[in-house]
Amino acid sequence: DLTRVQATAAEVRRALDDANTERHVRVLGPAPAPLARLRGEHRIQILLKSRSRPRMRALIEMALGQAAIVPGCDIGSVNVEIDPVNLM
Repeated sequence: DLTRVQATAAEVRRALDDANTERHVRVLGPAPAPLARLRGEHRIQILLKSRSRPRMRALIEMALGQAAIVPGCDIGSVNVEIDPVNLM
């Protein structure tokens, strides 16, 4: 449901902020995806911007690892896209 999706997005954002100590990655969101509901699933996006792909990948791995151990955080529903063609 939407509440679970929002809670997971908020936890992933918190984990990204905690892991992004050197602030080499800009984190935007969470925000509703342009298609906020697709095939019955609620969608929220978090956009990451960085000049360094290795730093961004390391940040994602750390943050998802942190978020995965939080009770109630449905990390299995998180989809990571590197260089998406569009944000739909």
